[in-house]
Amino acid sequence: MSSEDVAQAARTVGHDMDTERWSPTREFLVGFFGESGGADLVKVDHSRELVVGADAEDREVLRRAAVRSLAQRFGEVVARRPGAGEELRAFVAPRVDPVVGHQVVQTAHASGGSQVFQAGGSQDIRFGRR
Repeated sequence: MSSEDVAQAARTVGHDMDTERWSPTREFLVGFFGESGGADLVKVDHSRELVVGADAEDREVLRRAAVRSLAQRFGEVVARRPGAGEELRAFVAPRVDPVVGHQVVQTAHASGGSQVFQAGGSQDIRFGRR
């Protein structure tokens, strides 16, 4: 498994930390890390608590730190356990756009009465009179 594949898996898990997908993602991690991975799960859970509890300004910084840590742990597991790379690929594959070749994640935060518009694909958003 390439380092980019490991990084993609880590980004996927990092993205899930504050979404409704966390429960199935954590279940995957329990199986992936295995019986000897209790310390890894404690670290992941702690990282998630930090991400979820952070304000918008700090959330992405903490998520990036969690993703770097996850990538390192995933790489270690892949290096020592045959088949671990395929497990990661199988977990990430349904969520990767086959045309783009990677998962697209959009994150936006608004405050103070501001608005955020997000769009996928080709979009044209215009304001004002026509």
